Amino acid sequence: MTTIADRDTIRKLIGGRSTNLVSDAQIDSVIEFSDSFVRTKTNKLDWDTADPGYDSVQKASEYFASAELLSRWEDTEEDSKVHWDRAMAIIGCVVTNLATATGGEQQAGNVFTMVSGEYLTSPLNPSVMPRRPGKPGAVYEGGERLYRLGY
Repeated sequence: MTTIADRDTIRKLIGGRSTNLVSDAQIDSVIEFSDSFVRTKTNKLDWDTADPGYDSVQKASEYFASAELLSRWEDTEEDSKVHWDRAMAIIGCVVTNLATATGGEQQAGNVFTMVSGEYLTSPLNPSVMPRRPGKPGAVYEGGERLYRLGY
Protein backbone atom coordinates (compact mmCIF):
# COMPACT_ATOMS: atom_id res chain seq x y z
CA MET A 1 0.00 0.00 0.00
CA THR A 2 1.14 3.49 -0.67
CA THR A 3 1.67 5.83 2.23
CA ILE A 4 -0.81 8.60 2.91
CA ALA A 5 1.23 10.89 5.17
CA ASP A 6 4.20 12.89 3.92
CA ARG A 7 7.51 12.56 5.81
CA ASP A 8 8.64 16.15 5.20
CA THR A 9 5.35 17.58 6.44
CA ILE A 10 5.57 15.49 9.60
CA ARG A 11 9.12 16.72 10.21
CA LYS A 12 7.81 20.31 9.97
CA LEU A 13 4.93 19.53 12.35
CA ILE A 14 7.33 18.24 15.00
CA GLY A 15 9.29 21.47 14.89
CA GLY A 16 11.80 20.66 12.17
CA ARG A 17 13.84 18.34 14.38
CA SER A 18 16.98 17.19 12.60
CA THR A 19 17.64 13.67 11.37
CA ASN A 20 20.04 13.29 14.31
CA LEU A 21 17.08 13.47 16.69
CA VAL A 22 14.43 11.82 14.51
CA SER A 23 15.59 9.58 11.70
CA ASP A 24 13.63 9.06 8.50
CA ALA A 25 13.19 5.41 9.56
CA GLN A 26 11.52 6.51 12.81
CA ILE A 27 9.15 8.78 10.91
CA ASP A 28 8.40 6.00 8.41
CA SER A 29 7.48 3.60 11.22
CA VAL A 30 5.13 6.20 12.72
CA ILE A 31 3.63 6.79 9.27
CA GLU A 32 2.76 3.08 9.13
CA PHE A 33 0.82 3.52 12.37
CA SER A 34 -0.92 6.75 11.37
CA ASP A 35 -1.90 5.51 7.91
CA SER A 36 -3.23 2.29 9.39
CA PHE A 37 -5.18 4.22 12.02
CA VAL A 38 -6.74 6.47 9.37
CA ARG A 39 -7.70 3.47 7.25
CA THR A 40 -9.25 1.79 10.28
CA LYS A 41 -11.16 4.90 11.38
CA THR A 42 -12.60 5.43 7.90
CA ASN A 43 -13.07 1.73 7.09
CA LYS A 44 -11.49 2.44 3.69
CA LEU A 45 -8.23 0.73 2.81
CA ASP A 46 -7.60 2.14 -0.65
CA TRP A 47 -7.36 5.91 -0.28
CA ASP A 48 -6.23 7.47 -3.54
CA THR A 49 -5.18 11.01 -4.44
CA ALA A 50 -8.23 11.17 -6.73
CA ASP A 51 -10.63 10.78 -3.77
CA PRO A 52 -12.29 14.12 -2.87
CA GLY A 53 -11.43 13.71 0.82
CA TYR A 54 -7.83 12.59 0.31
CA ASP A 55 -6.28 15.92 1.39
CA SER A 56 -8.17 15.81 4.69
CA VAL A 57 -7.23 12.16 5.27
CA GLN A 58 -3.60 12.97 4.51
CA LYS A 59 -3.60 15.89 6.94
CA ALA A 60 -5.20 13.72 9.65
CA SER A 61 -2.58 11.01 9.14
CA GLU A 62 0.21 13.58 9.39
CA TYR A 63 -1.22 14.99 12.62
CA PHE A 64 -1.57 11.48 14.10
CA ALA A 65 2.07 10.77 13.21
CA SER A 66 3.32 14.07 14.62
CA ALA A 67 1.34 13.51 17.84
CA GLU A 68 2.97 10.10 18.22
CA LEU A 69 6.45 11.54 17.71
CA LEU A 70 5.91 14.59 19.93
CA SER A 71 4.70 12.40 22.78
CA ARG A 72 8.19 10.87 22.95
CA TRP A 73 9.72 14.14 24.19
CA GLU A 74 8.99 16.30 27.19
CA ASP A 75 5.87 17.98 25.87
CA THR A 76 5.17 20.76 28.36
CA GLU A 77 2.97 22.67 25.92
CA GLU A 78 1.04 19.49 25.11
CA ASP A 79 1.54 19.88 21.38
CA SER A 80 1.04 16.14 20.94
CA LYS A 81 -2.46 16.36 22.46
CA VAL A 82 -3.28 19.36 20.26
CA HIS A 83 -2.15 17.46 17.16
CA TRP A 84 -4.04 14.31 18.20
CA ASP A 85 -7.24 16.27 18.84
CA ARG A 86 -6.89 18.10 15.53
CA ALA A 87 -6.43 14.78 13.70
CA MET A 88 -9.48 13.29 15.44
CA ALA A 89 -11.57 16.32 14.45
CA ILE A 90 -10.48 16.06 10.83
CA ILE A 91 -11.02 12.31 10.58
CA GLY A 92 -14.37 12.68 12.37
CA CYS A 93 -15.54 15.05 9.65
CA VAL A 94 -14.34 12.66 6.95
CA VAL A 95 -16.15 9.71 8.53
CA THR A 96 -19.34 11.76 8.96
CA ASN A 97 -19.28 12.67 5.28
CA LEU A 98 -17.67 9.47 3.97
CA ALA A 99 -19.86 9.15 0.88
CA THR A 100 -18.80 12.64 -0.22
CA ALA A 101 -15.15 12.14 0.77
CA THR A 102 -14.87 8.98 -1.32
CA GLY A 103 -16.73 10.25 -4.36
CA GLY A 104 -19.93 8.40 -3.42
CA GLU A 105 -18.37 4.95 -3.57
CA GLN A 106 -18.60 4.01 0.07
CA GLN A 107 -20.81 4.36 3.11
CA ALA A 108 -19.57 4.27 6.66
CA GLY A 109 -19.42 0.75 7.97
CA ASN A 110 -19.39 -0.70 11.42
CA VAL A 111 -16.24 -2.58 12.23
CA PHE A 112 -15.99 -4.29 15.57
CA THR A 113 -14.24 -7.23 17.16
CA MET A 114 -16.03 -9.59 19.49
CA VAL A 115 -14.13 -11.76 21.94
CA SER A 116 -15.60 -14.30 24.29
CA GLY A 117 -14.14 -16.72 26.77
CA GLU A 118 -14.43 -20.46 26.59
CA TYR A 119 -17.78 -21.72 27.84
CA LEU A 120 -17.58 -24.30 30.61
CA THR A 121 -20.54 -26.56 31.26
CA SER A 122 -21.55 -27.56 34.76
CA PRO A 123 -19.79 -30.94 34.76
CA LEU A 124 -16.50 -29.28 33.77
CA ASN A 125 -16.84 -26.57 36.39
CA PRO A 126 -18.82 -28.02 39.33
CA SER A 127 -17.99 -25.18 41.74
CA VAL A 128 -20.15 -22.71 39.80
CA MET A 129 -23.91 -22.83 39.60
CA PRO A 130 -25.02 -22.50 35.97
CA ARG A 131 -26.66 -19.24 35.03
CA ARG A 132 -29.92 -19.58 33.21
CA PRO A 133 -30.41 -16.61 30.89
CA GLY A 134 -33.91 -15.33 30.36
CA LYS A 135 -35.18 -16.13 33.86
CA PRO A 136 -35.69 -12.71 35.50
CA GLY A 137 -35.46 -12.60 39.27
CA ALA A 138 -34.19 -16.18 39.60
CA VAL A 139 -32.10 -16.86 42.70
CA TYR A 140 -28.72 -18.53 42.22
CA GLU A 141 -26.30 -19.77 44.79
CA GLY A 142 -22.87 -18.14 44.70
CA GLY A 143 -20.37 -18.99 47.41
CA GLU A 144 -21.98 -18.62 50.82
CA ARG A 145 -24.65 -16.11 49.84
CA LEU A 146 -27.73 -16.10 47.67
CA TYR A 147 -27.83 -13.42 45.01
CA ARG A 148 -30.90 -12.16 43.22
CA LEU A 149 -30.15 -11.23 39.63
CA GLY A 150 -32.49 -8.50 38.47
CA TYR A 151 -32.80 -8.06 34.74
